[in-house]
Amino acid sequence: MLPPSQLVFSFGPSVDHPALGARASRPPHERTAGPRSPLILIRRRLLALYGPQRPVERPDPIDQLINAILSTKTRDEVSFPAFRRLLYRYKSWTAVIDAPVSEIARTIRGVTHHERKAEYVPGALHTIVAQTGSLDLMFLQDWPEDTAMAWLMTLPGAGPKVAATTLNWSLLRKRVLAVDTYLLRVGQRLGLVPANADYNSGFEDFMRLVPADWDADDLFEFHWLMKLHSQRVCAYEHPACFRCPLRDHCPHNATRH
Repeated sequence: MLPPSQLVFSFGPSVDHPALGARASRPPHERTAGPRSPLILIRRRLLALYGPQRPVERPDPIDQLINAILSTKTRDEVSFPAFRRLLYRYKSWTAVIDAPVSEIARTIRGVTHHERKAEYVPGALHTIVAQTGSLDLMFLQDWPEDTAMAWLMTLPGAGPKVAATTLNWSLLRKRVLAVDTYLLRVGQRLGLVPANADYNSGFEDFMRLVPADWDADDLFEFHWLMKLHSQRVCAYEHPACFRCPLRDHCPHNATRH
C-alpha cells in the first residue's frame, strides 16, 4: 500500500462566488468557507421543510463502498436490493473476489451497467486486499480526507461520489460531502457550481463552500436535504419553483419569470 505522503487529490481552481473570498493553498477538509457560506442559509431553510436528516446507523466502509458502486446511476430502491442479493448469495465479500463475473452480473441484474459493475466489485475488493493485506478500510480513519479520497478513487468503479460516500456515510465518519446528480442539479440552479460542473469539479466547488464548523454528520445531513429537495421540488424537468423556500436566492427561478 502506498504511504499517505505519496497520494494527492488534486483540487482545481475555485469558482468566483461572493461567499468564498481568497482561496488558501490547503486541503479540502480545511479549505472551507467562513460564516458567509451560502450553504448555511440553504441548510436552515431545507431543515425547516424536511426536518433533520441524521444517520441512524453507519455501515462498515466495505459495505458502503460496494453499495455505492452498485448505486452509481441507479435508484436506491434498485441498488440496495442488489447489494443484499450479492451479500446473501456469497455470505462474505472475500467470496465475491473469486466469484465468476457472469454470476455476479446475474445477481445484481437491474442496476445500471450491471455487467460492468460485476467487474468493478471484485476488482475493488481484490485491490484492497492486494494493497493492504486485508479486506478492511478502517485504516483510512487516520488519513487526511483528501488523501483518503485519492486512494479510494484508484479502486475500480470508485469516482468521487463513491469515495465520498464511503468516507462520510460509513463508520469512517470523515468530513467530506457526497456530491451526486441531485446536488449538482440544485447547486447549478442556485449558482453554487458552474453549469458544466461534473462529479469531480462539483465536489471541489461544494467543499470550498462548506462552513468550517460543520462536521461529518452535518455534511451527511446537507447531502440528504439537497437530495430530498431535488426529488420533491427541484425536479429535472418541471421544478416547482413556486414551492421552493430558496426561490428568492435562485438565479434559475429568476430566469423562469
